[in-house]
Amino acid sequence: MTLAHTVPWQPPITRWGRAWRLVVMLAVSAAVSVQPFAHLLWHHHVWWVVVDLLLGALSFWLVRYRRRWPVPVALTLAAMGVASMSGSGPAALAFASVATRRRWSEVLVVGIAVVAGGELWQLLVPGGTSDPVWVGLLVGGVLVLAVGGWGMYIGSRRELLWQLRDEAERAEAEQALRDSQARTN
Repeated sequence: MTLAHTVPWQPPITRWGRAWRLVVMLAVSAAVSVQPFAHLLWHHHVWWVVVDLLLGALSFWLVRYRRRWPVPVALTLAAMGVASMSGSGPAALAFASVATRRRWSEVLVVGIAVVAGGELWQLLVPGGTSDPVWVGLLVGGVLVLAVGGWGMYIGSRRELLWQLRDEAERAEAEQALRDSQARTN
């Protein structure tokens, strides 16, 4: 498996980049988890909320390794999504990271795992859901398409910018070489 940091167009993450990613992950996790947590606490399933929060914290730690091992981390976070909605922010970031690589087989496998994990969570949560299964699959599919498409766009843009920079540097080096040869002659 190719490590992400060996790909020349994969930029290093700055401190600011880490900060805004953390804020977005926290916002997504909070938005997704508020209603289920209220439901579970109302019906005295505190143990489920504790397990969810512990797995969510583990997800926030594990997502740090998404660039080194993108597919294993994304699949692990998708599997943890069966029992944890608070890990949905890191799972979305890990899936977007897989999508930036633009390998269709990986994106498809991880996307299916994310949708399946979310649907299994809906089926396993105490109290269940009144929505039909197809609604969860449709919403999950739309979200996966949106995050995957955005990740693929980011990957394409990074590669294009790297290619343009590389071509400009080569053109500059060739021009400098021609200038040097002209002066020598």
